Amino acid sequence: MGLYLLLSDQDRIAAGKRELTQARRRLNEFDGEFAGAWPLMRAMFSASLHQIARTGRPALVASLPLLSIIAWLSTAYGHAYPAPGAIPEIETRPPQLEGQWVTPPRNAQDPEPRRPYVVLQDRGRELVAAVNLAAPVPVIHKRQWWNLFIGNPAGYLPPELPIHHLRIGLPEKRYLAFGPDWMRGWHAIFFTSLLLFSIAMKLLLRIE
Repeated sequence: MGLYLLLSDQDRIAAGKRELTQARRRLNEFDGEFAGAWPLMRAMFSASLHQIARTGRPALVASLPLLSIIAWLSTAYGHAYPAPGAIPEIETRPPQLEGQWVTPPRNAQDPEPRRPYVVLQDRGRELVAAVNLAAPVPVIHKRQWWNLFIGNPAGYLPPELPIHHLRIGLPEKRYLAFGPDWMRGWHAIFFTSLLLFSIAMKLLLRIE
């Protein structure tokens, strides 16, 4: 909201609101033939489109940092490692290799549990690669250009592999003990907080 305030022309947006309100009022007060309402309708639509242009461009630019935050939240708080003994479903794209989930045994001398990994085999059961899962992220892919800005904490596939995606059926984390299943993850908490704080900032800073 602060970035939107800096990027937007608040005076023009306020003037556009007044223009749109006046155009809507003139159309509502018109009591004539339908053909005579066309100029008023065009004026209202024109005012609406201009207002969308005034607010849409700064809102789009201001939302870019938010998209990065959402991507980070999804990888940091979206999923967890399977429970001991559980074997997640593994899918490769294209399906040229088969994946096998491996959980290393706990060593009493290790300060932390060893991270699980996925063994990739060809159709002849020959070992092709072992992909370490550094973080519980359900999708691992080859490094792309956008990973310069949004990294994958689980790591990346080696560039020489014949597959470009590895999907792992990791369980989703649950933070709420009530409500339907879709709202118990991080999404409901984050977007509800985002909406409430955005409305509060809009009112406190009087953002148009």
